[in-house]
Amino acid sequence: MLLRGLVFWLAFILDVHVKAAFLQHPKHCWDRQQSPCVMEAQKNRDRLSLKKEQLVFLKGSSVMFEGEKVRLLKGAFYILAEESGGPVQFVHEFGKFKVAGEALVKKSLKDVQVAVLRGHVTYWLRGKERKFYRLPKGFSIQWTSVTRQGVAQASFPGVIDVRTWIPLWAQLFPKDRSLFYQKLNAFRIEWRKAATLSQYLAQGTVDRLLAEARERRRREQLKRKWMQEQNRFFKELFRKKNYILDNF
Repeated sequence: MLLRGLVFWLAFILDVHVKAAFLQHPKHCWDRQQSPCVMEAQKNRDRLSLKKEQLVFLKGSSVMFEGEKVRLLKGAFYILAEESGGPVQFVHEFGKFKVAGEALVKKSLKDVQVAVLRGHVTYWLRGKERKFYRLPKGFSIQWTSVTRQGVAQASFPGVIDVRTWIPLWAQLFPKDRSLFYQKLNAFRIEWRKAATLSQYLAQGTVDRLLAEARERRRREQLKRKWMQEQNRFFKELFRKKNYILDNF
């Protein structure tokens, strides 16, 4: 119902669709000896072909090429890659990620947000580079800060908020309206699956937190009981000590 409510607004966006253009970038952008180099989109849906990925820009969005890495500087992006995953790493101050499928990205001065439309996104957190995480289709995540220990903080993955992400997808979609609606219908099925899975995950989190709370209460009760026993021991010890001193 929520997705259907966006149709008229999306139709307006797609009706004023500006023909997408492929951005041209100097060869040295991929030359490790001469990079980095910065590129900024001049209009919505500007596209850039990478190795096995396409990067679609919202107007004013910019990136920096660092060898075979793409650093996200600001703006919003639509990343399309092969299902097997592309070789390009997208980096930012909170870590890095790779796309296998399709994903939307929003980058601001304070955070980075990613929503997976198809396939999955593999990501690494700053300070925890040895461990990777996988975000499945239909889910989004946000990275917001870095601790004093240099470890990035991430939100708990949640189902995509269609009111926020679908209009952005329509703004960035580089092809015709009919294809967009085909993709949107396919996504709606996956989104419902993700919503159901998200409920189970949330319930699992609640159950785990309740179990942890019960375990804490049990330990606190054992600790109180132990302290009471220790206090009784000391009281008895001093009682006996006084008895002994009074009688000898």
